[in-house]
Amino acid sequence: MTGNSSSAAESSPQQLLADYRAMKARPGGTIEQPEFFIAEGKFIVERLLLSRHRVRSVIVQQGRSLEVLGQIPANVPVFELSKSEIQEISGFDFHRGYLASADREPLKTCQAFEPDSVSLGLLGITDMENMGTLLRTAAGLGIRQVVFDKASADPFSRRVIRVSMGATLAMRLIRCQDVIEDLQTIHGRGVQTIAAAIGPQTSPLHRVNLSDQPKLILLGNEAQGLSERVQQACQHRVEIAMSPLELNTANGELAVDSFNVAVAGGIMMHWLTRPDNPSH
Repeated sequence: MTGNSSSAAESSPQQLLADYRAMKARPGGTIEQPEFFIAEGKFIVERLLLSRHRVRSVIVQQGRSLEVLGQIPANVPVFELSKSEIQEISGFDFHRGYLASADREPLKTCQAFEPDSVSLGLLGITDMENMGTLLRTAAGLGIRQVVFDKASADPFSRRVIRVSMGATLAMRLIRCQDVIEDLQTIHGRGVQTIAAAIGPQTSPLHRVNLSDQPKLILLGNEAQGLSERVQQACQHRVEIAMSPLELNTANGELAVDSFNVAVAGGIMMHWLTRPDNPSH
């Protein structure tokens, strides 16, 4: 082990490595580890070391370069372990070469919401790959604030961080306590709320009349979408126009009436952040 922090000196290697034990057996999804999260792979660990998060320790597989991670702070313990040792600790055949553990920051409430040009709201997004894809897309389009609820996947789960390509690490994350009350708080700060929905009460995304005020896009659960109560609490309901053509199957006709939530979210974020959007 390398590193010379006082915390590292006070903790045994066994205590420091406990963060990585039986990772495969730990629950994922909406279950959050209370104190820390894990980053895996060279690119994600490198991003973590450059982020605001306090890194607790780093594991590097023997034979892999430590220098590729850049400057590791002197107070961060580093373990160089064999592949079999990493496998024994983690509980699965890990082959990405690099792991790191970092402290979880306390999640902000909607009182900390800032009226950015465009923010993203995720309610009931339970699939970790959808969550990661949405965070990565948001980061790529310059969105830095994400609101989510207790029913959504943990944005600091290993899979979400990996799929997001580390975008989670740079986001301002806000946890809703009561969605309807929090939307009222957000409205009070001059923010327009835009619900992604389908049905007769929606307006086509490319025709909705928005002002140049800050915006919050709201996306709902992969199967049920946003509840009617949440849709009514939003100022706009929009849908993405789709082809009227139907797909023929052996059993008749199958009409596709909606996109995957990560695709729909990407389309909406792109439309509302593009420089030539009339509402900017």
